[in-house]
Amino acid sequence: MAKTTGSNDIISADLLSGKSSSYREALLTAFHKLKRANKNRVKRRDDLDQCPATIATVLRRLMLILQEDIEHKSILLLGDDDLMSIALSAANVTCQITVVDFDEALLELIASNTDSSRARTFLWDLRKPLPLSFEKQYDFVLTDPPYTIDGQLTFLRQAILALRPAGNSTLLFCASRLYLCENRLQEIFAFLANSSLRCAEAYENFNEYEAPPDVLQDMRRLDPESMATTFHSTLFRYIAGSTPIRLAAINPIPGNIYSYDQNNVTS
Repeated sequence: MAKTTGSNDIISADLLSGKSSSYREALLTAFHKLKRANKNRVKRRDDLDQCPATIATVLRRLMLILQEDIEHKSILLLGDDDLMSIALSAANVTCQITVVDFDEALLELIASNTDSSRARTFLWDLRKPLPLSFEKQYDFVLTDPPYTIDGQLTFLRQAILALRPAGNSTLLFCASRLYLCENRLQEIFAFLANSSLRCAEAYENFNEYEAPPDVLQDMRRLDPESMATTFHSTLFRYIAGSTPIRLAAINPIPGNIYSYDQNNVTS
């Protein structure tokens, strides 16, 4: 089967090459489940800055997570328009999955496509602090926040509060250089370092997304000659440092985390 990175129609051969039969079965099950779920999803929520990653991207994330020691661990997804929870559930992972999102229709779709004994959904506006019951409860947090500095820091603040302060706590998050300039990225990295998290891996251009009209317009503005219809973001893997995780001091965050003004984006 030919490699078709980013396709939502077939699974690329490189994802399955050299894998055990049980591993291949898990990936194929997740792939078919994601295809069915994507066909049933409602229109993306522009007001929540939704831009789902391709199925191939979700499967690559799944492969990374399966390499972690997640057996009987707790996983928190802060936002899940990519349907990562469905992939995890379909792969029959032995961990507890919690999805927090402000899109009720999306949560209903996730609930109808996951094992209720392993996955739960929680309707919440992540611009507000998570309930105290979420604090220091999770071994693994994954989030793909808005690509504004305020969006990134808002979601990462929630992630840090939710992570267990010691042990093998892991944070996966995504950030795109299409919108975040180097100074803004350094601001994010400093915040994480001051929260006693250290970068273990940075997977450049790991995530691929079909560009919606507003993003296509931005891409053409930055590169008028480009014919690309997809864009990418980097996946960062952070782990607990030598001292317990703690929330670093941070300036108050404005209410509109979805505003891509010139203070946020790459010029």
